[in-house]
Amino acid sequence: MAYSLEMTRMSSKTKKVNFQIKSWDENTDRSLILSIYNAHRKHILSEAYVEQKKDIFLMLGDKVKYSRDFLLAENEKGEIVGVAGLTNFLGNVKSTRLIYGILPEYFNSTLPQQLLKAAIALGKKLKLSTLVLDTKGSNSAPFDNALEHMGYHPIQYLLEMHLTDFIQTTPVDLPLDVSILQKSGEPDNYHLYVDLINKSFIGSFEFLPAKAESSKKIFQIRKNQFDIEVFYVKNQQQPIGVSVFFVDAQKKIGTIYSVGILPEYRHRGIGTKLLEATIQTAKNQGCKTIQLDVHVDNEKALNLYQKLGFQSNENMKSTFYKVI
Repeated sequence: MAYSLEMTRMSSKTKKVNFQIKSWDENTDRSLILSIYNAHRKHILSEAYVEQKKDIFLMLGDKVKYSRDFLLAENEKGEIVGVAGLTNFLGNVKSTRLIYGILPEYFNSTLPQQLLKAAIALGKKLKLSTLVLDTKGSNSAPFDNALEHMGYHPIQYLLEMHLTDFIQTTPVDLPLDVSILQKSGEPDNYHLYVDLINKSFIGSFEFLPAKAESSKKIFQIRKNQFDIEVFYVKNQQQPIGVSVFFVDAQKKIGTIYSVGILPEYRHRGIGTKLLEATIQTAKNQGCKTIQLDVHVDNEKALNLYQKLGFQSNENMKSTFYKVI
């Protein structure tokens, strides 16, 4: 089917367009679906947008059956203008995600609510125990409004923070026998990486345990988009923490993907030193901006990032909803 990604000026009023939500057609061109998803992401993320290529289908995993798990939205002309699907790429029964995307010119229409409602109904039909989705930034307001209209309320928020002024902070001395080792590229031991992350975050802020297989899949996709730096913290050669840093060399943007210190080693300045090492790496690689996401209720982490010069960006806050 022919369609256009050219954006039209959006009215402040909701567009009255008749949409038809259909099951996935196995003859559907996946590149068309990817174009819609990218157009959606570019509209809401603006400068932070990173184009998704065919790797997104690898991330969804081989357990996804599109004719069972995905829906397509068509406009009055029969053109595909939206897609929504259910995936469990993290491999956790409590982490089934609803992913979605529509062409930006339909944000101010009834499509956001109609598509989300149909996808949630599909999840219930498949008897999912849990289904979660998220919105990103102020441009996602039509989806937040649709979810509120359907009676759903946020369960958590992630705040985006960024650092553009790499000020020189007062160096923090590491405790004796503690060292930081840096490795370029993906983790060489995914079981160790996942073990450190899970032990660092389990029981906090709706954290769902990671799995080595799904983490490896994510990193294999990310390495096609970014340069990757992994920092390990060791105490007498025993791993006690880890940090992962992605670098978009073209845009000169670095992203702190994860920072985890085992609970028994916190409040010793180790996390600060780990972040300082990450910031120095960003400077060495020519980054102009470093960004990260942090839970809005994680006051200790917020204070640490602010102390290092990070500023929050309320317009790019992620909002999570549990719809099943």
